[in-house]
Amino acid sequence: MKYISTLIENEKITYHKANEYAIEVGEMFVDAYNKNISAEVLSDGKMYYNIAQRILEPTMGNNHELISTAAAQIQTNLNKQAGIGIKGIKAPLNKDRISGKVKKSLTNRTEEEIISELGGGDLTKGSCSSLALAYAGNKSGYIVLDFRGGASTSIFAKRSTILEIAQLPGIKSTILTDYNDFTAVNKLLKTVEEGKEYYLCAGRHAAIIKNSGKGFEYLELQSCSDNGFKSFSETTLKHRFGCPKRHTRKGKKMQVNHILIDVESLHGNEEFEKILGFINTSETSQVKGAAGSVK
Repeated sequence: MKYISTLIENEKITYHKANEYAIEVGEMFVDAYNKNISAEVLSDGKMYYNIAQRILEPTMGNNHELISTAAAQIQTNLNKQAGIGIKGIKAPLNKDRISGKVKKSLTNRTEEEIISELGGGDLTKGSCSSLALAYAGNKSGYIVLDFRGGASTSIFAKRSTILEIAQLPGIKSTILTDYNDFTAVNKLLKTVEEGKEYYLCAGRHAAIIKNSGKGFEYLELQSCSDNGFKSFSETTLKHRFGCPKRHTRKGKKMQVNHILIDVESLHGNEEFEKILGFINTSETSQVKGAAGSVK
C-alpha cells in the first residue's frame, strides 16, 4: 500500500500497478470483515439491513475513493506524457451498486423466515409476479421486499416483461406457446427437477413452484394469514392461476406464452440484480395488510 502511495505521489503509477492496488484494497477489505464481523458480535447472530448499511456504505465509499484517485492520477500522467494539459477525472461513486451490496444478506435466513417477511395480504391491484421474483432474490441472499404497487405492479404484470427476463443471458427458462393453458403447463411441469424452484407464469397469475418429491407445490405470498407452499393441481390452475382451456380474441383461438424460469439460474445475474433494486420497497411503503387478499 505504501509503495503504491509513493508511486502516486511521484506520478509513476501505471494501470498495471493500479490493478494490483485495487486487488490488494479489496483483499484487505474482505480480510477486515472476516476478522471483525461474525454471528457472535451481531444482534441475534444476524446481519440486519441497517447494520450492513452503516458498515458497508462508508467503507466501500472509502475504497472507491482510494482506487479512483489512483486511476485518475494514471490518466493525468499519461496526458502529461502526451503533452495534453488535462487532468484525469475520478470516476463517480456508483451508489446503486453499493446499495445492492448492502442489500445482500450476510445471514442465511430460512425459507419460512423469507416467506414471513415477504408475504402478506395484497392491497395492490395484484403483485403476484413481482413477489415471486422478490422471493427468488431473497433465495439468492438479498433482502428484498415488495408490495410497492403502482408502476411496479403494472410492469411485472406484463407477459412481455417476464419474457425479457426469461431471455436474459445465462437464465435457464422454457417458453411454450399454446392455446390451452392446461396443456402448456403440464408440458412445462415435465421439465421441473425435483427439489428445485421455478418461477411459473401462466393464465392470470405467477408464482414459485417446485416438485417436493411428494407432488407439485406452488408458493402463496398474497394471503394475510396463510402464506407458504400449497398443493398444486389442475384445480389450482383453474381457480388460483385463472387458466382457461382456450384463449380467444374476437372469437378466434389465440396462442399465448407460458413461461418457466429456473430460480437458481437467476442467482448472481447482474441484470436480475438491477430488477431486484427496482422491486425492493421500504418496509413502511409496502401496500399490504390484514385487509389485503390473494389476487
